[in-house]
Amino acid sequence: MTLIPSPLSAGLPEIVLIVLNQAEKRRRAGMIDNAEFERQLNRIRKEELKPRALSLEISAFPDGRTQFSIVHRSTQEVSAALDFPTQVPVY
Repeated sequence: MTLIPSPLSAGLPEIVLIVLNQAEKRRRAGMIDNAEFERQLNRIRKEELKPRALSLEISAFPDGRTQFSIVHRSTQEVSAALDFPTQVPVY
C-alpha cells in the first residue's frame, strides 16, 4: 500500500487507513468475501468518514491495482489516496 497524502489528510483518523489496508489485503488473499469487505467499508464510511464530511471512492484499474480515495464532500478535494499494487502481501 502506498499512501498518497495531501495537506488535508492530517485530520484523517489512523483507523481508516488501517481498516482499508487490512480489508483489501484480506479480500485479495481470499480471507474475507466481498460481502464482508463491503461491510467493513460501510462501517468506516458511517463511523469515521460521514461525521467528518468525507466520502470514500474506490477505483479499480485494468492492471489489478486498486485505489481508495478519501474525498471532502463539500469541496471534492482528495484528502488522501491509498494505492494498492496488483500483488498485496498479507502479513
